[in-house]
Amino acid sequence: MRKQSQSAAAWLAALAIALLAPLASAQGLFGGSVPTITLEEIREAEEKGEPLQFVDVRSEEEMAVSMLPGAITRREYERNPKAYEDARIVPYCTVGARSGKYTRELRERGITAVNYRGSIIDWVEHGGPLVTPDGEPTKRVHTYSDRFSVPEPYIAVTE
Repeated sequence: MRKQSQSAAAWLAALAIALLAPLASAQGLFGGSVPTITLEEIREAEEKGEPLQFVDVRSEEEMAVSMLPGAITRREYERNPKAYEDARIVPYCTVGARSGKYTRELRERGITAVNYRGSIIDWVEHGGPLVTPDGEPTKRVHTYSDRFSVPEPYIAVTE
C-alpha cells in the first residue's frame, strides 16, 4: 500500500511539473519579479569572472544521480548562506519550476539570485558536463518524469 501511494504521489508530482513547466518563466508562474538566467548569460558571467553559485533544489534522489559541476545542495546553501555572499546564486532543478519558487524566496530575503531558465534539461541539451555527488563525471541525468528527454550520450533516469 505504501509503495502504491508513493507511486501515485510521484505520478502526481510529475504531472504537476509537466503542466507547470511551460509557465516556469519570469513572466509565468512566478510573476514578473523572478529574474532568470540563460546558459549563454551564465557563460558570459563566467568569462567575466563573475562568481556564480549553482544551488540544486531537486530531491536527494535526483541529486544522487548527477549535479552540475560545482553545485551545492539547497541544504548546504541554507546552512551557511554568508559563505556565498559574494556570488550570484543560481538555483536550478529539472526545468526551472521548483528553482523559480526558491529564487523568489531568496530574493524576498534580499539575496541576489536568478533562476536558471531550463535548468538541468537545458544544461544537457547544450552538452554541459555532469558529475556524481562524489565529483565523478557522468552522463546520467534524473529527468523527474518520462515527459522530459535528454539527447545522446546522456542517459535519462526517472527512478
